[in-house]
Amino acid sequence: MRSMERSRTISVASQRVARWLGRVLVGVWIPAMLVPVSLLTAGHLLTLPEPTSAAELTRRLQADAAREGRPGAGYVLHVLASGCRCSQRVLEHLLLRGPQPSYAEKVLLIGRDEGIGERLTARGFGFESISSEELKARYAIEGAPLMLVLGDEGRLEYSGGYSRRRQGTLEDVAILRAVESGGRPGALPLYGCALSRELQREVDPLGLKYTPEPEAAP
Repeated sequence: MRSMERSRTISVASQRVARWLGRVLVGVWIPAMLVPVSLLTAGHLLTLPEPTSAAELTRRLQADAAREGRPGAGYVLHVLASGCRCSQRVLEHLLLRGPQPSYAEKVLLIGRDEGIGERLTARGFGFESISSEELKARYAIEGAPLMLVLGDEGRLEYSGGYSRRRQGTLEDVAILRAVESGGRPGALPLYGCALSRELQREVDPLGLKYTPEPEAAP
């Protein structure tokens, strides 16, 4: 009889220990899964920083606009990155709508061309492909997609994203029409991909989304 009671007591104690261990494991597993999942999505859910030094950026854009050879027209620079889904969405939208009549529009592509340049120039867009390092050095830009708009008087009238929320309606045409009418639209959030290694490490410290580049051999 005592042996049966002792066995029953041990069984109850074992069940309590098992339940306690289960709660501990769940408590550890959930945070462990949330951290990498959060970091994987951070590149698209967080808003990217805007370019610094508006005065220097304006001078760069004015020089670009002069090379496009359309005096008196507004100038638009679309910064896109190959391999970035948000940029791909903007690219397809631009190819569908074509350049707006009152603007000279150019796409600055970071990454592999893969025929993108030919498609854009065939539609009437200017095009240039550069590295992320050159993008940062020339324009102090570290993320894409980004739209920059100079008015016909050479002022920077818009610097920002394309939509109010991720995968939201693209508002670039409405922004250009507002600038053309003398308005200065407020900047929309910059949802997209980090391009510089510094920004990639900041939004993805574990290297889950942005794979670190291999170190050069000595």
